[in-house]
Formats: sequence, structure tokens, C-alpha cells
Amino acid sequence: MVSEFGVGRGTGGDGAIYNGNRAGAFRAGHVTLARVPTDTNTSGFGSYHSGICQFVFGDGRVAAINNTIPLNTLQLLINRQDGQVIPDY
Repeated sequence: MVSEFGVGRGTGGDGAIYNGNRAGAFRAGHVTLARVPTDTNTSGFGSYHSGICQFVFGDGRVAAINNTIPLNTLQLLINRQDGQVIPDY
């Protein structure tokens, strides 16, 4: 399957859409997750998955995060070294 962004088997292999090679591809944790594909916030995380955004964590697990997650909880998840307790989400 090839995504709307041209990433997938049809392009010769899977790859990250936001892989950090360009500053314009960096995502920021100061805004809530995009809720729809047409969300105009271009600096935040988002997904074409309905209601969720997939994240890969430092321990190797992948989790679907609900796109209505409170911003403060999202920020706690993004910062790996702040020592804060992350509430249920």
C-alpha cells in the first residue's frame, strides 16, 4: 500500500514522513494533535489514522495516542528526561 504521501512499497520501501532531514519536517509539542487531515497546524503531530496518531517510543514500542489527549500529557510524553509522572491517557 502506498500512502497519500508516496511512502510505501510503490516508492521502493517504507520510510518516515517526518524524518528530520529538513527543519520544515520537525514536529513540536507545543500544540495539540491534529484532529483531521485538513488541520492547518503544520508544526504539530498528526496522522491520517482516524482519531489517533501512532508514536514510536524510545523503548521500541508503538502506541496509538488518541488525538484528544490533553496538551500537558502530550508534552510529558514528548520530554524523555523531565522526571515527571505521566497520568493515564
